[in-house]
Amino acid sequence: MSSERLAAWVWVTLWATWSFAARGFCAEALALHSWVPDFGLALLVMLCARAPREDLPWLALVFGFARVAVSIDPPVASLAVAFGAVALARALRGIVDAQRLLPRALLTFVIVLGAELWLTLAHFARLRDEALAALGGTPELALPSVFATAARAAAATALFVLAFGGALAYLPGLTPLWRERPWRVGASSR
Repeated sequence: MSSERLAAWVWVTLWATWSFAARGFCAEALALHSWVPDFGLALLVMLCARAPREDLPWLALVFGFARVAVSIDPPVASLAVAFGAVALARALRGIVDAQRLLPRALLTFVIVLGAELWLTLAHFARLRDEALAALGGTPELALPSVFATAARAAAATALFVLAFGGALAYLPGLTPLWRERPWRVGASSR
């Protein structure tokens, strides 16, 4: 591995950790915490659209551990979110040109929606077990409000990608991980 690529991986690790930490900080500081974008998943989707295929599992690992390092989410659920996001982005990048802003925003919306629902269910499962042990009862999960909260976070992240998605591609240190040309799109007329 060249020193340029090694430095790029250090930068990816720093940007991933900072992006998840920034989301936690903003969610704590703002009253409308469900409207805080998931900066980390937005960055991950952008990198998945541009990185070579052999780097995708490493991106999932870096972003999964970055989320684990700064969040209260269960570690296994956080790693599952990162690997699920990369798997979906990898599967769809042959169909949709995720380097373009609108398709990337839609892909980010779907990924964040799934991630928020998954993490909410993981938290609920842990709380349910604690409530059973402490109180002998089970808490209820209000699915409409859970879905609405997840949809708000997904919409905020998609809007963030539409507004700043082009700038994400030019964060310092990330360009050595890019492919030279876009991925071939299956439905393209090119």
